[in-house]
Amino acid sequence: MEARTLTDLSCAAYLMTLGYRELKPPEFKGRTLLFYFEASPKIDQEINDFYEGKAKTDPLAFADHLTTLRASLRDLREARRFRKLSGEVE
Repeated sequence: MEARTLTDLSCAAYLMTLGYRELKPPEFKGRTLLFYFEASPKIDQEINDFYEGKAKTDPLAFADHLTTLRASLRDLREARRFRKLSGEVE
């Protein structure tokens, strides 16, 4: 299954609001956080709509997904920091 990779937290939250699910949890590559969704022409169109200002979604659901992703990001950063302090290699 091919993945569509994103680095934009807001766009990832938007896709999740539309019902798209991540193929795997977000992960850091260097300092960049990557989000993985199943690739398709439909998801590409949704991403284009998002960046062109044509996105239509429930604002409360979007805010909920954005809050959840931000919390996940904080957890990932904290785990990463702990691994560095404990001497583990990434």
